Amino acid sequence: MVDLGGPDLMRLADGRFIAGDRDGWGTMKLFELDPAIGRATHLLNLPARGDSSYLGLVEHEGELWISYYSSADDAKAGGLYLVPSEIRLAKVKLIATSGPSQLLQTGQKRGSAR
Repeated sequence: MVDLGGPDLMRLADGRFIAGDRDGWGTMKLFELDPAIGRATHLLNLPARGDSSYLGLVEHEGELWISYYSSADDAKAGGLYLVPSEIRLAKVKLIATSGPSQLLQTGQKRGSAR
């Protein structure tokens, strides 16, 4: 069972289902879902810290673009949350397979929201 917090789910052009979510404080994960057998396979963790959530998924020219927010790497306590926060964009190369998915993380960009 996968407990999704702030999730997004999409079907790729090749038919695979990909989901991303927050898994606790400061942990962002990507999964492949197989609805035929009801299985979620963990693919990769995304760089995150502190308060992080609300992924957006877009397939673009052979890559999966993943946007989400996270506390900045140098964030400090600011009440309930770590501040400042950042909007992050990870680009993951999609690799076609006949078995379980393979994804290759190729880059990440950050934007700061202070």
